[in-house]
Amino acid sequence: MTDDRDALLAAWVDELCAALGLEQPPADIDTVLALAGRVAHGVVRPAAPLATFLAGYAAGRRAGIEDAALTPGTGAGAGIGPELATIDRLLAERGAASNEEGAS
Repeated sequence: MTDDRDALLAAWVDELCAALGLEQPPADIDTVLALAGRVAHGVVRPAAPLATFLAGYAAGRRAGIEDAALTPGTGAGAGIGPELATIDRLLAERGAASNEEGAS
């Protein structure tokens, strides 16, 4: 991205986080955007925003459940990393399945 786009995106994320009552995004923005790109190319483009939304939703549920259970070392501190890893695993499995089908 260009510097102008980076600045505009950073300002939007700051504004959105403030409006949603978040101190900061739960994941690195570039990581989320890269994931969205992989989903868009690995599934279909409309799957990208759905995947990122569902990852955030799942992370929020997991954090609430883990915090309620008072599980040490988990909860909100885990961020959205586990959900992003799950999506990457699913994409890899889809790619492997596609490669096997193409080899048949």
